[in-house]
Amino acid sequence: MAGEPAGRPRAAALSAVAANPIQSLQSSYDVLNYIVKHILGIDPSIIISLSIFLAAGSTAFRYLSAYLSHYARQYFISSVRIFEEKDLILYHDIMRYVTENHLKGKV
Repeated sequence: MAGEPAGRPRAAALSAVAANPIQSLQSSYDVLNYIVKHILGIDPSIIISLSIFLAAGSTAFRYLSAYLSHYARQYFISSVRIFEEKDLILYHDIMRYVTENHLKGKV
């Protein structure tokens, strides 16, 4: 290093890493594989398979819950439309009830 130009070893090291980024990923994978396999005593393929299974289960649950929620809203939740100009007394009674009971806790 004493006879080399300034910045030369660093540039060579950077070009070596840039030339083969897969090798740097392989070394990090080897370290993680060693930690999981030898220190924790778990086979890494089990962790990968379990994570794929959990992701698939989560996605299936999300679709199923969206379908059931849509079904429940369509068939079990009712709504009533009251026109203000036709049923004025009923409209005011309902608005009073909603104001007194439902909106009281939100203020």
